[in-house]
Amino acid sequence: MNYFAEISTDKVIEPGELTLSIIWTAMQGYHAENERTVAMKPVAPEAAKAFDTILEARAKAADYLRPGYSCQDVYAAATGVMKRYGYQDMLPGRVGHGIGLGAHEYPSLGPGVEIEFVPGMVFSFEPSLRIGSLGGIQHSDTVLITEKGPEFLTHSPRGFLQA
Repeated sequence: MNYFAEISTDKVIEPGELTLSIIWTAMQGYHAENERTVAMKPVAPEAAKAFDTILEARAKAADYLRPGYSCQDVYAAATGVMKRYGYQDMLPGRVGHGIGLGAHEYPSLGPGVEIEFVPGMVFSFEPSLRIGSLGGIQHSDTVLITEKGPEFLTHSPRGFLQA
């Protein structure tokens, strides 16, 4: 197992700020990632709306992480929710990517990627929003595609995280 940490700073996290925690592991040659954005209380209404949007986008798009659907179907489902809430000018270029022997692998869960899911494929599933001065909101999980649908291999809390 490999361990890595970014260099820490003396920056104090202020009320209302967002923080992103990333747990990235590599074990026996295979990678996994798990990311969570945490909002420091009090949470601004704009941040709460963005969090709710991401959680809804994840729930909707997860329905398409199964055989019979493609990478672009997952992207369309997630970004469809984002557009409905007014984030059409802030759409991510993708909502995930392959992961396994490498940390970022093909294919992307993005527009125009017509590759259909088959059991055994593994993805980092990470719908996100980047909103000006607010920053980024991203919840990422490593997901295995099975006949019955997605199997989440990472198990951090998936809700609106506040500290």
